[in-house]
Amino acid sequence: MACAVAEAVIDTIESESLLANVRQVSTYIRSNCINRSRDRHSGGRGFLLGLKTSRPAKEVQAALMERNILTGTSGDPHVLRLLPAYILNEGHVDRLCDALSAIPA
Repeated sequence: MACAVAEAVIDTIESESLLANVRQVSTYIRSNCINRSRDRHSGGRGFLLGLKTSRPAKEVQAALMERNILTGTSGDPHVLRLLPAYILNEGHVDRLCDALSAIPA
């Protein structure tokens, strides 16, 4: 059963071009949300991104949660973790960008 589930997931990723979406949207995240802000830096690859903030990440995470945006934290108290679903689109990223702009770095 586990193998059938794994095969179904892989088939869906391939048939819906989700990895191509990850490449396109992760580039969009970096260019529109992260790189245009001189106070924020990122690390990671694809959708597994760490956003370095000058404020404690837990504060930024709480502010984003108030705007219904789910993020995580990491072992570094100043790194906010972004790990969205493969179906993330540019509209979702625009919402994240707007929220990050409203939150002091």
